[in-house]
Amino acid sequence: MHRHWICSIRSYSPEKCRRLVFCSIALGELYQEKHMTTDRLRKQPSGAVSVRDFGANGDGISDDWNALQQALDSGTEAVWIPEGSYKVGSTLRVPSNRKLYAHENARVFLADGAGADQSCFVIANADPVAGDANILIQGGIWDGNNAGNPRGEDHPFAYTGGLMDFSNVKGLTLRALTLQDPEAYYIRIGETRGFVVEHLSFRATRVRPNQDGVHLGGFCEDGIIRHLDARGDRVTGDDLVALNADDNNTRAQNLGLKCGPIRRITIEDISAESCHSFVRFLSVWSPIEEISLSKVRGGCRYCAVNMDAYRGCLKPLASDPARLYPHGVGHIENVTCRDLRVYKGD
Repeated sequence: MHRHWICSIRSYSPEKCRRLVFCSIALGELYQEKHMTTDRLRKQPSGAVSVRDFGANGDGISDDWNALQQALDSGTEAVWIPEGSYKVGSTLRVPSNRKLYAHENARVFLADGAGADQSCFVIANADPVAGDANILIQGGIWDGNNAGNPRGEDHPFAYTGGLMDFSNVKGLTLRALTLQDPEAYYIRIGETRGFVVEHLSFRATRVRPNQDGVHLGGFCEDGIIRHLDARGDRVTGDDLVALNADDNNTRAQNLGLKCGPIRRITIEDISAESCHSFVRFLSVWSPIEEISLSKVRGGCRYCAVNMDAYRGCLKPLASDPARLYPHGVGHIENVTCRDLRVYKGD
């Protein structure tokens, strides 16, 4: 069921596409110069405790997980990660009512071999079962080190390959982050309400399958996703933004996510040179409703907007969809698309 479509998509000749690519990149860089630098941090915020005070070295050699986690658990509302390279051998868990700030050149990366099971990410909220509230992460370079943390076969305890994971959170802000080299999703969000994801840069030295940029699972509502910038060949390796109300959650990258509604999401000002698809809608029986998409710029290898249910998925949700769903699948309603200027890439 697809209702209320408003689209404004412009087509261009190859010559104009080349000019469009140049202009889009130039305008994107100007936009970042004007708007993103104010959100990227170079000084320790007033009142924040530094992870160095808890013993972090930031040398890229020592495992700094314990120091960073102690700072997050100290009870101080704001935590600061200074410039440096911080190796973490386990998942950083952010509790409720916490603001984590990082210098724009602070790199936090997953240690080789740390990605052993589905509980491992570079960073996640502390209590996905009972739920968390009011979490902010701003600044820094967050690196999944996929070369040192490959995924194995799908099984109930597999490593998901996700870089950041937020589940069952009320009030989440992710701002001015540089994200690179996850084994699967850059950011996973599920069962979360009232979130803002903005001013993100996606990079990859090693493109991998299922490398979605911002991936929403079921029960995500009242969210804003804006000012996303994916640069480089085949970045992001999969959908820049995925709204997956339904999916095969036995797959490694989806372990811990649930099928359920996705409602009231605004997506605006997203750009890429060569992503797989800009936005994916995946619904079989769960609703995706009240979605606004605007100002999409750049190149994609597959679709600007993909609504193919689960067709083409490696492991579909149903083995015989024609028999199980004779009238078709999907519950997508009240979607508005405006101002898409995209070209088909290689």
